[in-house]
Amino acid sequence: MLFFRDPAVLVNDSIARNLTKVYHVINIEKSYSNPLLVLNEDHPKLRGIEGLEIYKQLSSQFMIHHIAASGTEATVITTWFTSLPFKKALLYPYYSGSLIDHIKTAIGTGSLYLKAYKPVLTPVEIYTLFHTTPLPSGQLGIYSYRFIEALWRIEPDLLLTPYEGVVETYILD
Repeated sequence: MLFFRDPAVLVNDSIARNLTKVYHVINIEKSYSNPLLVLNEDHPKLRGIEGLEIYKQLSSQFMIHHIAASGTEATVITTWFTSLPFKKALLYPYYSGSLIDHIKTAIGTGSLYLKAYKPVLTPVEIYTLFHTTPLPSGQLGIYSYRFIEALWRIEPDLLLTPYEGVVETYILD
């Protein structure tokens, strides 16, 4: 199993431990030492290309039938993994539905959004920010605003509709 980890998810090790009870797990976590690379080079489409390349390289050495992802990475992998022969996907996202709906819910209920990233902006401010053209430079957790904006309207459930494998989703608190 490939496990794409969002570094901000504090329970990654617990998730990995539970997964290793059933699967052989290969942990994958992207990190940047240069913050400018995060702002200028990181994007979900590039992550998809990287994910396909990782799968291609590792599947020549190992039998890989399953995929898992935590946090924001759970949304990112839904944009590309369905084209591969995975039998099962285990997703551990921060929210169900789209990020825009998650932010709107935070606005309506006065609750926090993406707590693991310790956001400085209020839900109204982040919503307004993502409707600004051009989008300013900045980061939310380890992800650039541009990266997060690319995930803004993605509905994982819709992307997974044609997928024939099993999908299990566990929302992180």
